[in-house]
Amino acid sequence: MSKIFSTKLSEEIAERGGSIEDIALTFKVFAEKMPEIIEDFSRKPLATSIERGNLEPKVRELVLLGMLAVLQSGSGLVYHIQAAVKEGASEKEIMEVIYLAAYEQAKGTIGAIGESIEEGFRRASKMKKD
Repeated sequence: MSKIFSTKLSEEIAERGGSIEDIALTFKVFAEKMPEIIEDFSRKPLATSIERGNLEPKVRELVLLGMLAVLQSGSGLVYHIQAAVKEGASEKEIMEVIYLAAYEQAKGTIGAIGESIEEGFRRASKMKKD
């Protein structure tokens, strides 16, 4: 999402301290046309997870941070970093989770493009022979 939205939006969210309402800024069209969708989207899955109680709140926030980092969701990171700290996560724990998520994403990307790179070199080699 950070690729779509400006740094100015991320700065605005950070200046305001970040809140659940920031999701509405990220999904501006939905917020304007059907605000109930934002309410539903932003609260129900998380509320359901909280109600199940399978994850400690700190663990849940750290998992969400890893996912949001890979998705490049600036506003989501701002909000969930605050929530993770509130639930007792340290800066080192947060940074470790973000690092691991980015590392795994990079491995997946490299693996996904590996065949294409190999095919590109195979075709380039064939061109030299022709």
